[in-house]
Amino acid sequence: MAGMAGSVAAKAAVASNEVAYIPANIREVDLGLKLSFAAIGVVNEANQLHQELGLQNGGSGVTDGSQIDIVDNTHYITQGFATGNLTITSTTQTLNRSSGNLGEAIILANTSDPGLAVIETGSALNGIGGTAAARRAFLPWGDLNFDFSKLNTDGQTIMQRAIEWAAGAG
Repeated sequence: MAGMAGSVAAKAAVASNEVAYIPANIREVDLGLKLSFAAIGVVNEANQLHQELGLQNGGSGVTDGSQIDIVDNTHYITQGFATGNLTITSTTQTLNRSSGNLGEAIILANTSDPGLAVIETGSALNGIGGTAAARRAFLPWGDLNFDFSKLNTDGQTIMQRAIEWAAGAG
């Protein structure tokens, strides 16, 4: 009965919101596949959920750093930033990285591997099948050791734009 109530609550939350923000400290077992095919935007900082959300069918991990390497500055999230290195934290932090097959994901920036990526509505979901019912953004930070007080103005701008983009901006 509790699982059924949680499922009803999850469906109600999806129906009444435009974007779901998944923090790094979520337990994979608690979220499971609830947002895998959701028809709302998803912004994810939990690299352990990259596969469940259709970004990749390989491994993910973290690397230490304070910069991302912008490889696409034409996208809404990275627009206005120059290509190349962009400092997003004031000190070295753990940054997300993705490896393996990223399918139809659009890579916006790298850490040591792709770190900031998006999936457009209708794009194939890698590893789980189907297509994205709404936009998905995968942030380059969010490990449990990441200190958000160290996220600088540029990092905060990327976070804000990712949420706006997932909600339909751009």
